[in-house]
Amino acid sequence: MAGVIYGKFRGVVRGLFPDLFDKLAKHKLIVKYTITSVTSAGIDFLMLFIFTEYLFKSRYLISAIFAFTISLSFAFVVQKYWTFADYSGEGVHGQVFSYFLTVLFIMALNLALLYVFVEFGHLHYLFAQLISLCVTGVVGFVINVRHV
Repeated sequence: MAGVIYGKFRGVVRGLFPDLFDKLAKHKLIVKYTITSVTSAGIDFLMLFIFTEYLFKSRYLISAIFAFTISLSFAFVVQKYWTFADYSGEGVHGQVFSYFLTVLFIMALNLALLYVFVEFGHLHYLFAQLISLCVTGVVGFVINVRHV
């Protein structure tokens, strides 16, 4: 049943946007990375909100560290196996170490931007995090593709 619905949906989309699937296939890595990043950002937002509002009571920077750690743990697993289709166990320790160094850099950049946007820009912490995640997402993509 789901296959029939998907087939009809794909046919309608292909009729409306004939080149869409070819363009998506051509940029498959970026599409997968974007999907993973948006999902990871959603997890980050949810955890940031829960931690700030209910657990750490307005200590948004501490909340951001925990939220970021959870969302990036999710992102590592999904990006390794789905985005970059790397199923080998060979070199995984090196990948985790490289990813960890990247995450530390990205987390430091994220926290710095978050702090600046909230304290000096007087933005709400969730809106500030949205901006920070957009900036660090681009930086993280470049680092992951080139080095991890």
